[in-house]
Amino acid sequence: MESSESPSEAAHSPPIVYCDENISEEVQLPASLFSASAMEISFGSTSAVSGLPLSADCVEEFVYDLPLPHAYSDRMALALKAYKSGNLSQYAAAKKFKVPYTSLWKKLRGVRTGKKGAHLRKFSEAEEDYIEHLLLKCAENGIPLDKRFLKRIVPLLAKSKDMPEKRKTFTKFWHREFLKRHPKISQRISHGVSRKKAKEWTVENREGWIQRLSELNTDGLLYDPAGIWNFDESAFQVSEKVTTVYAKRGVKEVLSYYDGNDRELITVLAGGNAAGEILRPLILFDGKVVLASRFEGTDDKCYIGFNSSGVMDNSTFTSYIREEVIPKMTAAKNVIFLDGHSSHMFNLEFLSECMKSDKDITVVILPSGQTGKLQPMDIKVYGPVKKYWRDYLRQMTLIPTEEVTKQNFARHIVEKWNDFNMAANIVSGFVSSGIYPFNPDAVCRAYVEPVPSQLVSDLPISIANVYVSELQVVRRSLQKFLF
Repeated sequence: MESSESPSEAAHSPPIVYCDENISEEVQLPASLFSASAMEISFGSTSAVSGLPLSADCVEEFVYDLPLPHAYSDRMALALKAYKSGNLSQYAAAKKFKVPYTSLWKKLRGVRTGKKGAHLRKFSEAEEDYIEHLLLKCAENGIPLDKRFLKRIVPLLAKSKDMPEKRKTFTKFWHREFLKRHPKISQRISHGVSRKKAKEWTVENREGWIQRLSELNTDGLLYDPAGIWNFDESAFQVSEKVTTVYAKRGVKEVLSYYDGNDRELITVLAGGNAAGEILRPLILFDGKVVLASRFEGTDDKCYIGFNSSGVMDNSTFTSYIREEVIPKMTAAKNVIFLDGHSSHMFNLEFLSECMKSDKDITVVILPSGQTGKLQPMDIKVYGPVKKYWRDYLRQMTLIPTEEVTKQNFARHIVEKWNDFNMAANIVSGFVSSGIYPFNPDAVCRAYVEPVPSQLVSDLPISIANVYVSELQVVRRSLQKFLF
């Protein structure tokens, strides 16, 4: 029969009396038999309790009538002994002692069960909080730290705590668990910003740009998306060298063959309007003449230009605007946003063409050094286009009969031009830049507040002396960044 008493109550209860029909007198068995020491009883043999032998069946009844131990390990031990004695089957032992049948089955066969032992943490909670604070503060101050920094810090701090040699190393497991314990931190791709350009984008310059956009909006130049244009040029590679590949472990050098010249770049000018209309791209080659072979397969879907350097100049840009852009303008009022390249800003021939045109064209030059935050083509278009183009070049390395070279570059770029999804991206770029629809808040989001001086002194250095040298590097970098 099962008792409702707890183990602690059973230990202090009066001795339990058991009467065997073959024994004429009562034998008092100590209550300790029914405590944790009951696990030590050997089933199938005789034990001496108060000088009297007890059969296996007798002991079995004693143990089975006991309140089950609270500890899982004790119940599992009783189940194992019950099965090994031959008195209970695996299923009956698991049911009687309330342990999982599968776990009992694995225990009998020597299969390891349960969770692995808890890993000891390298650092205390306060030390890890400091590391988190340091990483976040540095990111806020414009000098985000990478994994290489942690690989230097972890062994130094571990050494200061006299840890065993095996635990001093920086491991992938510790790094993964550290990020789990500190969800405020995540690994992100940093966006390089020139300190000089960041300092130039002051509150005054930001407010001045918002004022300029407000004036354009008041004049009706930002009402019709079909009349809001942006053009920008970028360099495209004709070959891509893959950096991370799969290879046999231990190989020191993995060869990756590519076609063409990895240093050869071709200038491509692209653009469109806020309504999502994308014009033919301008592909600029260097040389005095353009070979007819470079036009093959383009189906007149691109505008081919050439000059002696292969870099955008006044004449090439003006020709493209005159022959390709102005004829495609349909809005009553048009505005063209351009960066401060010399072929745009100081191109009197281009400005003259805009003035002579009956399209009512206004040219606006974006703030110096801020095109990465304010120019639609830079914000949303060229990033995805370049990534897609690099992927395409990697795929072409797997085709031995086909290669991308300077001679057939135009054909390949035209074939993939519609796959770049530039129409949707340029519309998104105008929205993000705050140009169309006109949104001063979007311009404000592109502005990064200057770093206050007190942030540098807020960095804690009291937890471990090993951080001092690293913090000095951080402090110097922060001081350089202060506005």
